[in-house]
Amino acid sequence: MAAGRWREAAKTWQQAGCDYWYAVALIESDDPDDLAEALGIFETLGARPLVARVRERLGSPNASAVSP
Repeated sequence: MAAGRWREAAKTWQQAGCDYWYAVALIESDDPDDLAEALGIFETLGARPLVARVRERLGSPNASAVSP
């Protein structure tokens, strides 16, 4: 991820079953679908600071995750 290869990192984390790190990688994206997926994961995990961060990136403090 540090090298800007967040999409590859996300895939690796997802395949490893590491939801938290998968979502962390996804928040590097500008795609609202990626951000919504990350939001859903963070909401499930109870990661409130990251929920707030992703909602801010989505442009709404009340944004909610989209079901995949």
